[in-house]
Parts: sequence; structure tokens; C-alpha cells
Amino acid sequence: MLTRNTLKTSAVSRANRLRKTIALTLASLTCVTNAASIKTIKVVTEDWPPYNFSMPNGKVGGISTKIVKAVLDKVDLNYDIQVFPWARSFDMAQTQPNVLIYSIFRSREREHLFKWICPLTQPVKLYLYRLTEKTNLNVENIMDAKKYSTGVTRGDYPHHYLMDLGFTEAEHLQLSPDDDLNVKKLLNGRIDFVIEAQMTIRSILNNAHIDYAKVTPVVEITRRNATPNCMAFSKQTADSLVNKVRKSLHEYNAQQSDKSQ
Repeated sequence: MLTRNTLKTSAVSRANRLRKTIALTLASLTCVTNAASIKTIKVVTEDWPPYNFSMPNGKVGGISTKIVKAVLDKVDLNYDIQVFPWARSFDMAQTQPNVLIYSIFRSREREHLFKWICPLTQPVKLYLYRLTEKTNLNVENIMDAKKYSTGVTRGDYPHHYLMDLGFTEAEHLQLSPDDDLNVKKLLNGRIDFVIEAQMTIRSILNNAHIDYAKVTPVVEITRRNATPNCMAFSKQTADSLVNKVRKSLHEYNAQQSDKSQ
């Protein structure tokens, strides 16, 4: 025979189970709703021609930009691409939710900072450049550049790479907000070297109506430190959204691979 206490205990147990079930259901619905509600993201980059750059009409163009737009359009996201100095874009992608940054080199030091989506483009080689006429600058490896001044963009991969090798801002490096200013400093003789991708320095020189023969690459700094060119989400971005964009890029790359065959 069931006693009053037994019935009361059974009722309490059923009520507790019901509350737990309701709580779990609400939590699941909240997660789904939050993931589904993320329809707008902020996309940030820098002026780094020909991969990403501001155009006269106010829009953002470039090799990487074209891919980013194709990938995001397929996911059906609202987005606004903005160009800032690299240090600012980099900071925004570290501190704000739902921010996508590109073109960004993936490295061991940066691995924990973002949710990565790679590869965005083919690998980009970086070189130490000097003026062709400056034949007196004797550099056989990157460490030899410590004897001279090198221009880098504040906060970018070459900046951190050289700092890790023992270069200092006070003695070896001159910082600029963008690559265009670095190249101008080189042309004006204010620095001895810049680190640039070949396509980037060609583009900058071409815009200034200067022949590429004006500069000479002397050392490739990415030979032993290959780093893929990627896009990356801020850590505060939902994994469901990141995975959708990652899948979209994978499908885009697969389609491009099929077309080239």
C-alpha cells in the first residue's frame, strides 16, 4: 500500500524531472535561436594590394576580397567589409564578437587567437626587398638585416616574426600603418629594406608609375616558415556560424580546383 509520504516523494520526483526537462529544452532552443539570429557580421581587412584594397568608389576589391564575398554570399549573411590599418583590424577581431578578418597569415603564435578558416588563397611568399641600386647592402639571410633598418607594418606577420628573431623597434625596425608607406620610405631612402609579397610591391610600384626593376628581392623569409593565407573569426563567434563559413570556403575551393583541371 502506498503511504502519503511515498506519494508525496513520487510527486516531488516527477516535478523535479519535469523542471529539468523544461530547462534543457529552453537551453537548446536558446542556442538554436542565438545561432540562427546571427545574420550580420563585421568583416575587416587592410590595404594590401592586390589581395584586398579600397577602391575609388568606396568599395573593397582584391583577389582575397572576391573569394570572401563569394563564400559569405553563399551562407546568406549580411556583412559590411571595412578597411582599417592592420593593427586596428587585428584588435577588433580579437576583442569583438562576430568579426571576420582577412587576409591573415596563420602562425603558431596566432593559433589560439582566432577561429581559423583556411586556405583563402594560394600560399603567399614574402621577401626582404632593397633598392636595386643599393648593392652595398650585404644580406645573405634574414639575420644579416639586423645591421640595417627594415620597414614593417605595425602588428602584421613580418613585424611579429622579426621581433621573435630578436629585432627591436628601437634599433632595427621602422613601423608604418600600411605597406604603401613602407614602400615610400624605401624609395625615399629612409629605410634599407621592406618585407613584401611580390604581387603587393609590384602593385604599389605600378600605382606610383615606378618600374618593378627599381627594387630587388634578396631573401625569402617564408621558405622555412610557410604560413597559409586565411580568414579568421573572433573567438566570441558561434561555432555553428564558423562551421558554415568554413564549409562554404571548402566548397568554393573544390569548385575552383575542378575548373582548373
